[in-house]
Amino acid sequence: MDEKIIGGILSFISSIFFFLTTYFLSATNQTIEIFNTINPIPLTNLIFNENFILFLISASIAFSLLLIISKIYNYHYSSIFCGTSIFLGSIIGLVIFNQMNYLLILIITVIGVIISIKTLNQKEEELKYLKTMRSATNTMGKIILFISIAIFLQLLIINLPKQEEFEKNFVKDIMTTTIGDNNNLNSVKTPMIELAITSQSQTIDLIMNTPPYKKLEDKNDLDIKIFILTMNDLNKKINSKEYKNLYENQLQNNTELPNLTIELMKNSPLIKDFSKLSWIMYAISGLFVSLFIGGIIIKNLSAIIYTIIITLKNKLNEKKLTI
Repeated sequence: MDEKIIGGILSFISSIFFFLTTYFLSATNQTIEIFNTINPIPLTNLIFNENFILFLISASIAFSLLLIISKIYNYHYSSIFCGTSIFLGSIIGLVIFNQMNYLLILIITVIGVIISIKTLNQKEEELKYLKTMRSATNTMGKIILFISIAIFLQLLIINLPKQEEFEKNFVKDIMTTTIGDNNNLNSVKTPMIELAITSQSQTIDLIMNTPPYKKLEDKNDLDIKIFILTMNDLNKKINSKEYKNLYENQLQNNTELPNLTIELMKNSPLIKDFSKLSWIMYAISGLFVSLFIGGIIIKNLSAIIYTIIITLKNKLNEKKLTI
């Protein structure tokens, strides 16, 4: 079989996986704006989304096939096969599944793949151990970098018209990420109330059991008697349900997230300055998140699949030579 036909077949199979990648991406029902956050919780939920996992797997298989094409052919043919595969497979999927907002990312990814595969074989020759695996991870690392930069640029384009909205929500998002929202505050409210009431009750008991206070109890002065009665009454009320409810309402009013946000804005001018650049900071957050997810999963999984296939291919060639 003509070697170019093999390249065409591999390119076609890879394009199918890129098409599946766009399908699984659309099936997550998420847009690229999910990376537009400094709150990791939505991203954590995304990672455990079944369709997103399939998206990562299909993308890894597709890229591993591109690595195989780059291994077999010279740079000229590899660029044609790889560029055609990723663009055609993805563009068809983006059109069918209405995901054209990823077009810029697709274009930059194609450019990144063509640039990155150039040094695959050269890098393998330079390495002394685990050549296949390490050269693959090196190449995939560059590809992931291009994809992450593309996501960063796309987020900047999305965020630019919404600067005021991001500035308004920046401090609130920081606080939600660090100390939690009102639901999280409510979850710790009960033990805080009990601790505060216990502390107050112990303080009153301590006062009432001191020798000076005991001496006051024997006095006949009217003001002192009123004071003693007040302390006794307070000692009873402080452990009552009514007092607990009153304290709970006060705590609730003082721990509303918007109030905390206002105070933080007043007392932290540096954060206020940062909020003006929040539209860029959100995009930077998306850059690092995509680098992390792509670097941990797609880069390594693609390299592993590529290494397994190349190793099996080499063993088959050795057996043919032996026969």
